[in-house]
Amino acid sequence: PHGGSAPPRSRASAKSTRSARSICEKPKEVLEVETEAERLQLLAVAAKQLAELQAQRESRPPSAAGSLERQQTRLRTASLHPLPPPADFILGSYVLDFGNVTFGKSSRRTVRIRNMGWSPVSFEADKKVLAAVGIKMEPDKVVKLPGLPSAETTDFLISFQAPSAKKGEPPRLGLLQHDLKLDLKPGPPVLLLVRANVVLPEVSLAHESLEWGEVQVGHAKTITLVVENPTAVAAEWRASFADQAKDALAFSCAPASGTLAPKERARLQLTFTPLQERTYALKMLVKTTGNPKSSAIALHGAGYEKRLELSTGALSLSPVLPHGDAVEEAFSLINPTDHPIEVYVTQLDRAHLEEEAMLRETSLFEGGALRLPPREPGEPIWQELLEEHRTRLAQQRAEEAATAEGEDDENDAQSAKSEADEGVGEVTEVAEGAEELRRCVLLLGAPLSGFTSQAKMVGESLGLPVVDLEHLVREAAERARDAAAAAASAAAAAAAEEGGEGEEEADRLEAEPGVEASAGDAGSSKEGLGAPLAEAEAPAAPLEPVDEEALTALLEKERSSHPSGLVLALPEMQPLFGEPDTWRKEMLGVVTAVLGTGLWVISTDVEAGVMEQRAEQQHQLRLAADAKPEEPDDLPEPEYEALSSEARATFEECRARYRQGLRAWQSRRQMLEEEHGRRLQQAQAELEAWEAQKAELLGSLDPSYDAASQQPADAATPESEADPEAADPRAPRANSFDGSGDTGALFEAICKALPQARVELEVDPSDDVPPPTTREIVRRPRPRATAPLAPGFELLTLPRPPADGDAADGGEAGDAGGDGSAGVDDGAGAEGAEAEEPTVQTRWVIP
Repeated sequence: PHGGSAPPRSRASAKSTRSARSICEKPKEVLEVETEAERLQLLAVAAKQLAELQAQRESRPPSAAGSLERQQTRLRTASLHPLPPPADFILGSYVLDFGNVTFGKSSRRTVRIRNMGWSPVSFEADKKVLAAVGIKMEPDKVVKLPGLPSAETTDFLISFQAPSAKKGEPPRLGLLQHDLKLDLKPGPPVLLLVRANVVLPEVSLAHESLEWGEVQVGHAKTITLVVENPTAVAAEWRASFADQAKDALAFSCAPASGTLAPKERARLQLTFTPLQERTYALKMLVKTTGNPKSSAIALHGAGYEKRLELSTGALSLSPVLPHGDAVEEAFSLINPTDHPIEVYVTQLDRAHLEEEAMLRETSLFEGGALRLPPREPGEPIWQELLEEHRTRLAQQRAEEAATAEGEDDENDAQSAKSEADEGVGEVTEVAEGAEELRRCVLLLGAPLSGFTSQAKMVGESLGLPVVDLEHLVREAAERARDAAAAAASAAAAAAAEEGGEGEEEADRLEAEPGVEASAGDAGSSKEGLGAPLAEAEAPAAPLEPVDEEALTALLEKERSSHPSGLVLALPEMQPLFGEPDTWRKEMLGVVTAVLGTGLWVISTDVEAGVMEQRAEQQHQLRLAADAKPEEPDDLPEPEYEALSSEARATFEECRARYRQGLRAWQSRRQMLEEEHGRRLQQAQAELEAWEAQKAELLGSLDPSYDAASQQPADAATPESEADPEAADPRAPRANSFDGSGDTGALFEAICKALPQARVELEVDPSDDVPPPTTREIVRRPRPRATAPLAPGFELLTLPRPPADGDAADGGEAGDAGGDGSAGVDDGAGAEGAEAEEPTVQTRWVIP
């Protein structure tokens, strides 16, 4: 009806009025119904137009010269001309609903349009108008789209992103819609209603602050925090602490990131682990992707330490003749804290030696530490360790019996090798097919480029343990040194039993580097009597470099302990391994030999100026941690002369201690300055070496690595705009990033190249929140060679002083707790508490 030739059939004429379709092909029956509806609508409009024109003709007075026949002829002639459609006439209306769209993200839909008319049509959209409402249409115009009988289609990509709010104004949220009018030439327009519900993702926290109270140093207290997504879209969140917050190391959040479905709640585990005796305060920020505002929660806690004071630092006994009467000297053990403590003599207490042996040989350690229920003073060792120790002893007896019968020589040799390499039992074999589930992330880069701190964040995000190769190498070197010291001590003890020359050998070993005097470090929270009763501790022997075989054994142990994967961080500077120019290459050779080549490799670079700035910041933090001694108040000459001799001696002693402390402080500062200079020089050398070796190292890990593929930290491609035909950005490969910028932006960029996090949030369907839990952190003790007490000395416990005794005496060691300790002679402690005579005792519980 608008200039096109008439179709031969009425059905084709009805179809010629249709000019737009949606994405999917509709069934033939549906198309016929829609076409018939549009034809009837067009007929109704035409009939209305004819009725209005007829009314206008009839309202005019007839001409004097005209006749009725002439008027009818004019009316018939006028009705044969094409009728222009009304200004508000719409041929068809369609709805494109994007649903819920997260503010700041883009959503896309594909629309397919087919010309069902008999004439080619053209149309164009106004890009400026669409851009103002956040709509983008590609292509924005069509020229002469052919119609029937060979109707063609064209696809449009329509994207919607909520427009940004003006400065100082809140973003526009809720239902947004826009009428996208397509003016067909020729023909009436078609209306496409574009609408979307814009939602700002948000994560709400159940509390504004959390209070841990007092927690003992060496313990970890965990509080459960409930987070909720109150919005209608999924919320991707990430918890973080301020980069420069000094208390950030004492708090942790697990998991540190995740995604919450709409209206879903989950539980987070916030753990406080004090490092020293002081108060801690920190704010944790929970940032939601797409939301410029972050939720914050205040964290407060306090750490305290158990301490032991001795009434004297040294005992000087009078000379005594051989076989003469013994001489005695008394001293007191004082507990200055508000908590009970358990004290033992490391050289004499048999229970301590047995517990330390259990901890050293157990295979329960994961990640270098165990978290067990707090062990109160006087309680025996943990039941888990005791049962594991008995099971391991039974297995060893069975293996020894099998070896004696000669049943399996090969398995016996393998077991002996694993015990020699690790000292904690057998190595668990990785099951076949476990490699498919393994996710191993390797981080390396230039010194002070931030990859070591990124490794911890990646581990928390993926729920994987973090293995620092520098610590692993140092641990291997310390074990080798301690094993050598223990062997030397055993040889000296054997020589001492053979003859009198043993005393000279023992004296030589006491002065030899590496032989340490233990002070109660048995992996638990017990307090040792320590050095006041033993010889002065000699400086430790220098550590020897670790060879590839030892590093391979340690790395294989970590691999077998964590079958689901791990996060591995290379040292920033050369450790006790390899040669200065090739240590990275040698270490990567060990890593690929143990873990394979299917690794997610993250490398970070840094500018020289940024590296020097970060080194200076670390140096200033070390200087600030060592405060200058406070100078005591001086006295005018008349006041000084008026002092008594005792007060003058006290004053001079105080001034002398200050001068001594000041000289020591100045010496430490000079040492820190020299160390900073050496460290900066080494970092500059390592930076030059990294820039020269980077392409070769990453190429050996990923043959497809492109040296020009470094990504800036702020490079973020929206997920909706990703190319579906491009390679998977999360596949195992080598990625390079610039670490000179913000730590948070760098981590967000790194996450786009990592495997999807498999950390499952603990969904909280109810309001029940578990109570806080406290765990004691138990670490594996190192082999020791403790200097024994010289022959002829005996340690006796005096009876408790009377109740009306001196207040200082009331804190003396007399409350025996040996009866509750594992391995202590039965009844020794209880008898010591009530006996009238001194008793032989090696362990006490002091209130």
